[in-house]
Amino acid sequence: MRTRPRPRLRVSLLLPRLECNGMISAHWHLHLLSSSDSPPSAS
Repeated sequence: MRTRPRPRLRVSLLLPRLECNGMISAHWHLHLLSSSDSPPSAS
């Protein structure tokens, strides 16, 4: 009897990485948007 790999286990291992990557990319996207929208400081 062969044991099939559990897709649920694989997904649970991959999800934290995907969420972390998503948060990082979203953070950098917001950082780039805010830096490009804000005028340079005159100081």
